[in-house]
Amino acid sequence: MFKYHSRLSLCLWAMLFIFSATAWAQNQKFTPSAVWCAEFTHVNPGRTEDYLEQMRLYLLPVLEEDKRENGLQDYKILRKVDQASPEDWNISIVLIYKNYAQMDGDDDRLDAITAKLFAGKERELKEASKMRKEMRVDREEHILQELKLK
Repeated sequence: MFKYHSRLSLCLWAMLFIFSATAWAQNQKFTPSAVWCAEFTHVNPGRTEDYLEQMRLYLLPVLEEDKRENGLQDYKILRKVDQASPEDWNISIVLIYKNYAQMDGDDDRLDAITAKLFAGKERELKEASKMRKEMRVDREEHILQELKLK
């Protein structure tokens, strides 16, 4: 008899939990949307134009190709205009994905696109990467999710 009541009680609690979670999800005042991966970088003084040119030459073609292949939904290159200190970040690269699943394998996908677009130019890529590292200090990275209010 005790086993029956325990199982019945467990089933009732499970059903209550499921119905509560469903009701909570239906009552939310927002819908989760796109996922943004944002990298915040401090580009050294006097190097911003050079850094942006390097991004135009080597990053932009890769991001555009990934967009064409339905990897990225979009991307943004942002400049911060109100730095809190001279060492604060001043350039941000934001990669926008449809959802978290679309982010899976992102590094491998971007590496494959880079290899395809710059085949035979490995030395040039290595030198450009070295130059970019000398121009900047990576500050932080964040994953953000866009919310659509209902």
